Amino acid sequence: MFFAMCFSIKSWCYSVLIYHNANPPYSYTENGKLKGIFPDLFKEISKLTGVEFEFESYSVMRGQLLFDNGKIDIEPGINPIWRVDRAVSGIYSISYAYSQEVIVSNKPDKIQNPQSLYGKLIGIVRGYKYNDFEQHFGPF
Repeated sequence: MFFAMCFSIKSWCYSVLIYHNANPPYSYTENGKLKGIFPDLFKEISKLTGVEFEFESYSVMRGQLLFDNGKIDIEPGINPIWRVDRAVSGIYSISYAYSQEVIVSNKPDKIQNPQSLYGKLIGIVRGYKYNDFEQHFGPF
């Protein structure tokens, strides 16, 4: 875990969720130091505002739970669609990037179209949202 203790009496201090280095180039460790777009971004915000940020590393599910319970202040890089059904929906900035859903298979010739996946076992990551795909998932 990465903890940058907030010591300044004059500034605000917010906890920032970093997902166990599973999110490069947004956040990762190199030689034991937290690096990436998010740490760089918050460092610059801190320089401009005097606000301090404490990075905390958790799994997706634990991080979401801590955010929902007010134990984490900021979860960067989140699309509002991913949190629409959460207890705390959050406040969002203007989008800075867009993503495209991709299906990967070790037997690509078996996938002709999305309907050809019906009834098949598809791996998902607990805690992640799959947007338009979810309407086609069975109970999991």
